[in-house]
Amino acid sequence: MISKQEHEKVTELMILSRSQTEVVHDKHTELDVLADICCKVFNVSISQFSSKLRTDEVALCRQVFFFMARNYCDTTYTLKSLGLFAGGRDHTTVSHSVTTVLNRLENEYELNDNCGDVLLEFKRLSK
Repeated sequence: MISKQEHEKVTELMILSRSQTEVVHDKHTELDVLADICCKVFNVSISQFSSKLRTDEVALCRQVFFFMARNYCDTTYTLKSLGLFAGGRDHTTVSHSVTTVLNRLENEYELNDNCGDVLLEFKRLSK
């Protein structure tokens, strides 16, 4: 038989654990939506997005995802958490991706249009 104090502590831990799980789920929902949109716009499957593939199409899809997540998500995600979400990428890969997309947006109109499509759909679905 456990004491009342021990029972209260266990109950408190269970409530805390449940609330943390819900927060993590809510955070990942936002990233899941963004990843789905990026994959649709760039014609890449979710399994390719999370895989080790480095083809131009897949890499660009991930790079745009990282750029959008860093600049347009309501929650501020760490570089490490974004990398882990996208198949275990390193934080330096995420940082490089954000910089690369930012630089390419100035000169590449097709990429600019694709990013605009992703952003519009993301804002529409985030309402």
